[in-house]
Amino acid sequence: MKKVINTILLAACFLFFLGNFTTNVLAEGINDKIENGTESDISFQNGELLKNYLILEGERVYFDYDRATQDKVSDDVLEMGMLVEAISKDYSEKTFTPDKYFKASWPIHGNYCGPGHNGNNFTLPVVDVLDQGCQNHDSCYKWGAGIGANCECNRQLVNYIKVYRRWMPANVLGVADAIRVYFETVGSIGC
Repeated sequence: MKKVINTILLAACFLFFLGNFTTNVLAEGINDKIENGTESDISFQNGELLKNYLILEGERVYFDYDRATQDKVSDDVLEMGMLVEAISKDYSEKTFTPDKYFKASWPIHGNYCGPGHNGNNFTLPVVDVLDQGCQNHDSCYKWGAGIGANCECNRQLVNYIKVYRRWMPANVLGVADAIRVYFETVGSIGC
């Protein structure tokens, strides 16, 4: 179940953060605080904000759209939440395929970041600091081991991103934030 949930949210986060960088976090409130923020600041805030609207029930992840719209979150957060729920639905109905969500025009970062990307069985080099963190996680992660089996691997990746974020290229900070948020939330279920 954890593998399913992990894949659902990571896929959604990658799709959103790679394809939809914007400058608006909230229609009111937080937007004033980061009005002049960088894309990295904004993607970090959007990821943090999304966590407040995700609901886990069994093997499904739901997005509380009504509460999010009532709170006037940005369209980007709404889109990301709906994508998370759609991927979760596909997983629960066993209709999920990576090709449905990962189109050729939407890159997966490096050789190791993203569901099912292990650098061609660890034969490819890492491309940057973030990709190194993903490779470390891939070598530690036990696929199909069940809820709670990868807590330490997930914690290590979150800590790695927090420590090494300052050395990551600016164009990958959104991806790094998406990965961090995902493993801080869904990746910590059962830990």
